[in-house]
Amino acid sequence: MRCEAVRARIQRWFDDRGAGSIPAEVAGHLQDCGECRVYIRTWNGIELQLCAARDGMGDPSPALARAIRNRIAEERAAPAPQRRPWAWFPYAAAGAVAAAVLLFALYAVGYFGRRATPSTIAARSGRSRPAQPPGVGAPALPGLTPSLPLANTR
Repeated sequence: MRCEAVRARIQRWFDDRGAGSIPAEVAGHLQDCGECRVYIRTWNGIELQLCAARDGMGDPSPALARAIRNRIAEERAAPAPQRRPWAWFPYAAAGAVAAAVLLFALYAVGYFGRRATPSTIAARSGRSRPAQPPGVGAPALPGLTPSLPLANTR
């Protein structure tokens, strides 16, 4: 048997409070494996210490048992805490403020994030056609044409 399987069976044996003797295949493995012998000795020592501590404690005093029963009865008899009907209001108000801030931020980014173009400026000023600066769209000197194509700046 493998050590893991033997240790699992040892734990089951301890959980049953050592009912009966150790199974034969576990006993055979313990004769051959020193690590598992140390393992069972360690757990046996722990079990003995726990039993000694439990036996040394004795039964609780009747006054302690009565006090515990009374405390349990008091807690059961106490009325349940009242729910406040408007307990959700601060959370709703905080959510509304957060939503308003988010909507304002989205509006500000959308409104101010656009680049100003001649058509948007004209639309804002009320003109029908955007005003063009001098020299835009016509050659500076009559008869001169640029030899290179103009680059698109957009």
